[in-house]
Amino acid sequence: MMLMTAFMMSSTSFAHDAYVDGIYYNLDKTKKEATVTFKGDGTKSDSYSKSVTIPETVNVGGVTYSVTFIGNAAFGNSHSVTSVSIPNTVTKIGYGAFYGTALTSIYIPKSVSFIDEMAFNSCNSMTSMTVDKENTTFDSRDNCNAIIHTETNELVSGCATSVIPNTVVRIANWAFYCNDGIKNINIPESVISIGNYAFGVCPGLTNIVIPNSVQFIGTGAFSSCYNATSVTISNSLKEISTDAFAWCNKLTDVNIPESVTTIGQGAFRDCTNLNSITIGSSVSYIDNEAFKNCNHISTITNKATTPQTLGEGAFKELNSWVELHVPEGTKNVYKDKNTWNQCNIIDDLKLSAEQEKGGSTAIASIERSKSIVAEKIFSISGKCQNKPVKGLNIINGKKFLVK
Repeated sequence: MMLMTAFMMSSTSFAHDAYVDGIYYNLDKTKKEATVTFKGDGTKSDSYSKSVTIPETVNVGGVTYSVTFIGNAAFGNSHSVTSVSIPNTVTKIGYGAFYGTALTSIYIPKSVSFIDEMAFNSCNSMTSMTVDKENTTFDSRDNCNAIIHTETNELVSGCATSVIPNTVVRIANWAFYCNDGIKNINIPESVISIGNYAFGVCPGLTNIVIPNSVQFIGTGAFSSCYNATSVTISNSLKEISTDAFAWCNKLTDVNIPESVTTIGQGAFRDCTNLNSITIGSSVSYIDNEAFKNCNHISTITNKATTPQTLGEGAFKELNSWVELHVPEGTKNVYKDKNTWNQCNIIDDLKLSAEQEKGGSTAIASIERSKSIVAEKIFSISGKCQNKPVKGLNIINGKKFLVK
């Protein structure tokens, strides 16, 4: 919400140079080029209404200017604008140019070579996005109702009816941000990266599925999807970024996959109905306020044999009513760690096959009755021992679980 407020403030910051046939312009007298802008007198942001046709040229004071740029926030928050015709002279569309309009469709001519972030965000009536087939920078392949950067295969802007082609590799920052009309979205296995706030504030989304091809999700990528009740997280992610799922307050459970090593700051903050969390064994750090205000958590399944390092306020609402399930033999280790020791700790998790075989989180399993030839035996907390004891031991520098 703060982001939208900042946008509205920015759209009333500058005055225009000319007003011709219902359109406001800023003029570059050296290049003889005109930029479509907004009224900019500080009184209101709704500078345009209904249908607007932008001309190729505009005459001001006897001088002809070529219209080449639709400026930042030019039509931003002109809520009654339903259609805009863009001429073939326009090469750039600025930041938030059509933000919050009532556009139902947009046609990008072949001349456009630059589209800034948030150009078409919060256009909740938009159902058609088409790029001229002769445009060499952008395309709308496969009638996808989206704008794709051709060279990089990055989807830069979408709408409620977008179908993401399986040739798209990245979804750009803000691509679907603040769109009430999106009810579901199928992210294909070709996608490896989802940008900052790409699906932020999409309250129509109820089921979020991030395919296993995705290796990165940006800040706030799915934040404020208020009605999302389930999320499936890619098992290729290394980090769940800052605020990635914050304010998704209908989520009831979340499973952090084995690939993840870091849960970012505020990643699940204010997911107030979150009841159950499963944390993969590779997670080593949970950042500040990652689960802040998640005050309905009743069960945490933590597969890590070594308790994670926790940032400030990572969990603020843990208490003895919360069941913390941890690997066999690790109860005392968790008891020694602040925050975790507030929970009802139950060490009933069986080790995974990978842990039994070996690896970064591996623990070898030995029978207590067997003799162990060892030069150095320590408890998991680092205390020197004469012999292995039931639970976790460090023997000759390796972890062993004594059953």
